[in-house]
Amino acid sequence: MITAATCGFSLFPCSSHSNRACDLARPFRWMVTSTEHFIDEEDHAFLQLEEELKTVESSVTMLISNVEQLNQRKALSVNEMQHLQQRISREAADALVQRLLLLSQSLKDLERQESVLKLDSNEIYSKLQAEVNELENMISCGNDDDSDGSNHSLHNLLERLNLGKRELAVKLREIVLLKRQLDDVPAQAELIQYEHRFSELYAHIQEKLRKTRKLYATFNALLEIKDLMLKETSLLNSISSQFQAAITSTAGRMKLIDSMEGIMKGTQQKLEKVALAVQAEQQNCDAVKKRYAAAIAEQRSCYSLLKDLQEECAKNERLRSQSSVVSDFAYFKSVVNPIEILGKGRITSLDPSKELSGEELGANWCEIDVQLSIKWNEHLMRPYGGLKTIGGAIGTPIALPISLVKKEMMVDLLNEWDHLEGAL
Repeated sequence: MITAATCGFSLFPCSSHSNRACDLARPFRWMVTSTEHFIDEEDHAFLQLEEELKTVESSVTMLISNVEQLNQRKALSVNEMQHLQQRISREAADALVQRLLLLSQSLKDLERQESVLKLDSNEIYSKLQAEVNELENMISCGNDDDSDGSNHSLHNLLERLNLGKRELAVKLREIVLLKRQLDDVPAQAELIQYEHRFSELYAHIQEKLRKTRKLYATFNALLEIKDLMLKETSLLNSISSQFQAAITSTAGRMKLIDSMEGIMKGTQQKLEKVALAVQAEQQNCDAVKKRYAAAIAEQRSCYSLLKDLQEECAKNERLRSQSSVVSDFAYFKSVVNPIEILGKGRITSLDPSKELSGEELGANWCEIDVQLSIKWNEHLMRPYGGLKTIGGAIGTPIALPISLVKKEMMVDLLNEWDHLEGAL
């Protein structure tokens, strides 16, 4: 920084012998003051730029976190869409399939837009960071001669920063729009609710259809009964009105007999048609009964298979739990003092029917291969031949209650056992 002292001038009032020197020093003082003021303004502008840069960095960080949240929600949406597509393929719902295809296409478009937005934000952030670093280098290495250039570059950087803020605001608005579009995609709970409502609507429609068919059948039967009664009434009225006139002559009697025979034939044909209809209905009823019996048998078979499957699943879970325990290292404790550890070994079997020295293990017992003994003189719960203590059973399988065998081991206990094994 250029000062009055470095230029050889005094800042105090001049004496009468140095008026000419003071007149010459005034322009330099003004230059120094203006230079210092410009440098202060440049420092203040740089500080403001740094604050704005921090604000932009925080905004970019927030944008990245929002993009990560969108990625998580996108993964959840993809999983839900796959599950829904499987359910739809099983239920054969064409309208829902078309809707889901449209939703999946829109989801893919949103993913592409999200990737483009993320690339643009990263590019803008890298450009702003490079420009800020360049400005810091220029300010740290700058000279008084480059003040105009640094001022111009600072102005350009401010313009670029404002432009970046505007672009960032646009991108944020697009991200908010994408969030709203993602929120418009139905969730799993909504789809399940829709499915329940459609099932209830289908059951209600089927019930209405059954009642409607029953009412139509009743109406048709009553209408047919009405037609038969009208025919019978008209026939009786005709016979009653013409009987006296027809019975007086031989031709009238013959005509009456012929008409009665025709009526009998028509009635017989009607009875045959009704019998055929009854037979057809009986055949349909028999077929329905057969289908019902077959469905009942299939239901019973399904119940039996389901029960067998549940038993097999429970057995499988039991075997898996046993297989996860078998071949694991464990330590076993004393019966008298449950806190005291007797030794360490490897669990080899949990099968209650397995025989060990001619005796079955039994329920809640396990077979463990002793590998390390801490209490050598501790007696076995089940002696085997000449083996009576834990120390004598090293390398030999023994039977122990499962309640005394623990898989979890402390780190210091493991270190102690490893040290004892090394010593042995």
